[in-house]
Amino acid sequence: IALITGGANGIGRQTALRFVSEGATVVIADVNDDAGQDVVQRMQQLGGRGMYVHADVSRAADCAAMIE
Repeated sequence: IALITGGANGIGRQTALRFVSEGATVVIADVNDDAGQDVVQRMQQLGGRGMYVHADVSRAADCAAMIE
């Protein structure tokens, strides 16, 4: 399982898609809910497994919730 913070856009998005193509299950953490869900749909289209979690890594409570 790979946890990618900032995975909804840019380098994080591309990393998530690459990991899925290599067989990883990917959890995307980001504050952009729509873009995060779009990445999850794309991962599923590629035959991969993943999920989106709303998290702001600058907030300790979000970081704790992200790993539960």
